[in-house]
Amino acid sequence: MNEVRKYNNVTKSIPFLFLFLFLTLSGCGNQSINSNKETNVPEIYTKFSETYNGEVKVMDGFEGKTYYSYGLWGENSEYMHDTTVYLENNKLRTFMSFTNNLGKQLNFTLVIFDNYKQIDFEVDGKLMRQCTVNIKNKSDINIPITISSLEEGKHDLVFAVFMDTYMELTDEERLQTGGTALRCLAVVGGKEAFANKFTYQQFDMIEARTNGIVINKFNGNEYFIEAGNLDGETESSAIIFMDNFEQINLLNTQSYPYDLVSLEHGKEIMISLDKYLERISKDSNPHEITAICVRKAGIDGDIYKGSVFFTQRLLSDTYTE
Repeated sequence: MNEVRKYNNVTKSIPFLFLFLFLTLSGCGNQSINSNKETNVPEIYTKFSETYNGEVKVMDGFEGKTYYSYGLWGENSEYMHDTTVYLENNKLRTFMSFTNNLGKQLNFTLVIFDNYKQIDFEVDGKLMRQCTVNIKNKSDINIPITISSLEEGKHDLVFAVFMDTYMELTDEERLQTGGTALRCLAVVGGKEAFANKFTYQQFDMIEARTNGIVINKFNGNEYFIEAGNLDGETESSAIIFMDNFEQINLLNTQSYPYDLVSLEHGKEIMISLDKYLERISKDSNPHEITAICVRKAGIDGDIYKGSVFFTQRLLSDTYTE
């Protein structure tokens, strides 16, 4: 991979850098693709013409366990999540590797954020906004990803993954859905400053009831996004809003579709969803609503291992009146 010159290993205490996430399967019934109750179904991939020939490092001791796992890899088996990657030009090449051992066939949808803005990326020569894969149980897949839109400077890249997408879910199953993410800091052209200028938004803060981000219902029927910080110190946090896995400008207060906030320890912010839910209820189409909180956002440093939190996914025609 010619454009990648250097990888800074900052996770030497982890001998194998494949992330394992254990999930319970209680309450999961049969699920089908292409339900007319769900959002418009995109092309769903089961394989790609471009193959990954490198090594995927996995941990021992997971025989008989229920899990799914994923990792971000370079073409020569270099791990790229939780690292700083130095690029000579604006192109990043990587593979995201998934393993499904959850006992059933599942869909996973990948979206990518560059400095907290959702971006297009290329898979198998096709430019797309999201990539959905279907993986059978005890199977894996490697998504070939090319990002060609990186300006000179630093880029906090967030590879966000949603589970059980474009499937018919019960209300209980939907409340257990969310997402997870990997991060990679890309430095283009040796320029150590961010390509974007970050502006903090001002919000009223209350005592934190959660650490991360959730969607809760208050005052009988009004939905709010709550983003809270119980991590012990003030955190710079980017709050991202998603509708059908597309980033939206929920508050319409600025030209960029996220809100950056300095989230004090023990405090949280509350953002009402009601006006947006009322507006989209008029188009008679289903809407999957999600919010994401990216910690340690827009700050100086070599690596961005801060947590990325997801809310559950709300289906607007189910949860609005």
